[in-house]
Amino acid sequence: MASKKKKAGIIAGSVLAVGLATGGITVGVIAATAKVTIKFDTDSNNTGIILNDATIKKGGKVNLPTPLRAGYKFEGWYLDAGKTVKVTGNTKYSNNTILYANWTPNTYTMNIVDELGYYRGRSSITATYGETSYPPFLENPTSDFYNFLGWSETPNSKNFVGELVVDTSGNERTYFDIPIYGGTLYAVWEGKEVDVTIQAGGSTPITKKVKMGEYITLPASPEDTENWGDIGNAGVTLRYFDGWKYNIASKVTYLKPGERVKIDENMVDGNDRIGYRKVFSAVDTQTSPRVIYIDYDGEEISVDNVLGEPDNLAGYDFDGWYRTQDYSGDKVQYLSELEEASKIGRVVLYAKRNPKAVTINFDYTDATLLTDVDGKKVQNTYVGAEIQLPFAREYAKNNLDFVGWAFYGRKVNTIGEIYTVPYNNGQPITLEAMWGSSTN
Repeated sequence: MASKKKKAGIIAGSVLAVGLATGGITVGVIAATAKVTIKFDTDSNNTGIILNDATIKKGGKVNLPTPLRAGYKFEGWYLDAGKTVKVTGNTKYSNNTILYANWTPNTYTMNIVDELGYYRGRSSITATYGETSYPPFLENPTSDFYNFLGWSETPNSKNFVGELVVDTSGNERTYFDIPIYGGTLYAVWEGKEVDVTIQAGGSTPITKKVKMGEYITLPASPEDTENWGDIGNAGVTLRYFDGWKYNIASKVTYLKPGERVKIDENMVDGNDRIGYRKVFSAVDTQTSPRVIYIDYDGEEISVDNVLGEPDNLAGYDFDGWYRTQDYSGDKVQYLSELEEASKIGRVVLYAKRNPKAVTINFDYTDATLLTDVDGKKVQNTYVGAEIQLPFAREYAKNNLDFVGWAFYGRKVNTIGEIYTVPYNNGQPITLEAMWGSSTN
């Protein structure tokens, strides 16, 4: 019997497999793998970011891309435009899907630096990227000594940032678009021009115009004409010139000869003037000599007010300053009296001290008077005097001889020795006679 022929058909969506078998042909059908498409919505109209779609097996996972957007942080992919259901790398997809990117704008901080310290507002400004309805701003600082030029992202640079706006009250503000990566804003200043005057004593002052913040070199002496011209010194030769000084709000600051100094607001008063100082030596012969620097510009100043009294020395009263070590001549009253002397060298003053008066009482301790003439009972002298104490030969006690004097039980001298009068805190000194064998 003849065999029946079978027709081979192809089922749509299948793959035909043909194999040989006994007695005929066997046809099998294998199903093809299903695919799904994943689209990535980055809000390209605003971000400008376009990502390729991904095609994966149905029920498979997708490699999630991490896009970059200036000024924003990428927070992940979501199944809905409202960004309520977040997906991960382990999420499986059975249907074509649109994933929505979630973005968070960055917040940036700009630090504020004013090296001169005139800006006293906030130390930083903060803004969120993309929010331009209320741009951050700074009130521009002001100064009596400097002109504010603007804000820069580099110290001392004139590459200014921001937009200057003057309000209805005349106050200046600067508005900023915060740089994407934050940073620092530096206040940039330019010093105003001031007059700086150098003067030596009563000489004609010499004035220079200098901008605040600039450096000047002071003259090495009033006769130094290299930087300032002929300053002169009102006819006074300052052989011991010791520098310059300025006085602001009763505070005196000294500057060295030839020193390079920065002109700033701490040096400026109504006159913007730098004067000089002279050197006098104040020598106290009772203590250690010392050198005193006196601020002196030729005005009538009392020596006592400037020098004051020297260090206290017990038993002595200060009696003024003198030009000579033996205190001859008149007491120096005013610094102006020393002008002529200062022409030929450093002036030396000597402190005169007068010793305090002292009364010495002699106590013979109930000794027997051997003669008709009584011994010395009292002596008036002064601190530091060297005196010969009485021998008391006219006395005897219990057949003992006089051997010296004692002060509070301590022997102060042997017969014939000189006694230096001490200071007893303003009280009289009582010396008691001592008795013993004269051979001892």
